[in-house]
Amino acid sequence: MTTAEREQQTWQVPEHTSSVTISEFVNSIKRNKGVFWTTLIAFLIIGVVVSLVLPVRYAAGSELLVEGTSGSGISPSPENILGELSIQNAVYPLSTQVELLQSQDVYLAAVNKAGLKEPRTSEELAALPQVSVRQKKESNIFYLIVEGSDRKQVTDLAVAYPEVFQNYSDSIKNDAAQRAEDFVTSRLAEEQAALKIAEAEYTAFKTSNQVVDSTSEQEVRISQLSTTEQQLADARAMESAAAAALR
Repeated sequence: MTTAEREQQTWQVPEHTSSVTISEFVNSIKRNKGVFWTTLIAFLIIGVVVSLVLPVRYAAGSELLVEGTSGSGISPSPENILGELSIQNAVYPLSTQVELLQSQDVYLAAVNKAGLKEPRTSEELAALPQVSVRQKKESNIFYLIVEGSDRKQVTDLAVAYPEVFQNYSDSIKNDAAQRAEDFVTSRLAEEQAALKIAEAEYTAFKTSNQVVDSTSEQEVRISQLSTTEQQLADARAMESAAAAALR
């Protein structure tokens, strides 16, 4: 039989599965009762011991509505401080706001607001409740989570944190407004000084070149004409009086 006449042989590989049915699982437990119950009891004992040995952790949270970048996406230029006031709702991006929320300045201010002892060392700082921030989906709402071993400290810090951050955010805006006012005042003083210099130079130029404006010159000419007319009228009157005397 030639190769072309040979029939192709099909090999069927038996399927293997690693899935276990519920009945097989139950039967396995029955066959190994001792191992199963020993393992279960051991894990329960370990869990109880760990829960007794480890310190208790408390958590508290707050929701914050954080302002983000304006809808136009425009940020004020640092060279022109007026941009911070001219662009409506110009604030830091959300990513920057989150960093501010977790900044050390805000955290220590909240610690002070909550009446907690200000940390002096890294160990004292680590002993205080820790703060984390999580964004609520794709929104401007953030979850502020405070965790620690002291329930009262955790609660007080969670209550104080939103107000402290609001005050901190307002202080940034107020500082921008104050810098804008100082900028405007400074620019106004510079323009007034420049105007005085220009007026002095213009007056000196008119004086040295005997330049007068048209209104002033017209008034002078009218005054001279009135004087001449009056002198002419007086001369005519004197002439008439003299002619009358000769007669």
